[in-house]
Amino acid sequence: DIGLGIPAEPLFRSGIALLANSNFDPQAVSSFFSKMSAKYRYASKPPAMLLTHPLPDSRIADARQRAHKYPIKNLPPSLAFELAKSRIKARYQGSAKNNIAYFKLQLSKKKYKIKAAAQYGLALSLFEDNQVHEAQNLLELLKQQDKYNLFYIDALTDVYLALHDYTEVLNMLEFMMLLKPSNQVVSLNYGNALLSAKRYDQAATVLQDFLIVNPNDFIAYDILSSVYRQQGKLGLMHINKAELLALLGAYQKAVDELQTSYNLIKDQPLLQKRVKARILQFQKQENKLKNL
Repeated sequence: DIGLGIPAEPLFRSGIALLANSNFDPQAVSSFFSKMSAKYRYASKPPAMLLTHPLPDSRIADARQRAHKYPIKNLPPSLAFELAKSRIKARYQGSAKNNIAYFKLQLSKKKYKIKAAAQYGLALSLFEDNQVHEAQNLLELLKQQDKYNLFYIDALTDVYLALHDYTEVLNMLEFMMLLKPSNQVVSLNYGNALLSAKRYDQAATVLQDFLIVNPNDFIAYDILSSVYRQQGKLGLMHINKAELLALLGAYQKAVDELQTSYNLIKDQPLLQKRVKARILQFQKQENKLKNL
């Protein structure tokens, strides 16, 4: 039972059918489960997901058997998937120098599914190794071939900011904001770039607008807190920090931030009323957690 009064197995079987009907390869389910089971078979403390959703051999066999009822789908390589894999490898696995060697070997031996993904991984690895200009050259080449690709735009934002090239980064992101005004990657990078360029009022506007549509975005609150600090708007900074802490479930700390802000906005009675109301909401949430 998954806590909704629905047995887990029918949902599991429906999931395989849903994958097949959505043009994904259902055969990959058992393969993925097998890899997870092998990785944590002898672990003293498996991840929380496997404590609530164990992977006995019977479930893996059932997945394999049910997947065989559907035709095999030889799906073409996905650029987005390969770019995501390269990003994880370059940023979170191994050292930068080892990753540079890894992606260079892929490119020289043509051991890649999509060349652009290997080049992207190399660019990120070069950036991690502080070879910023080399990373810039490669990423700009990739962007020329696919100018709206958000993987490249996100990485180039980091590169231009590292080079303090605010004109280039803001021109790039201003153009993308016209195309994708509510996109998370574009909006957050633009807000952060404006902060780095000390264009605080514009950064605040961009992030405030984004949070209207995406009120639970942790990163947006974090960047906006830095903007308010730079503006000297400490009351708003503490209010913003409270929202950030509430997203983490730290309601008491969020209340503390709001109480601090209350004393800093004495000249804004309407905002004080909103803060008092928010304190009551967080206190109710805190009590709910205690009563679970």
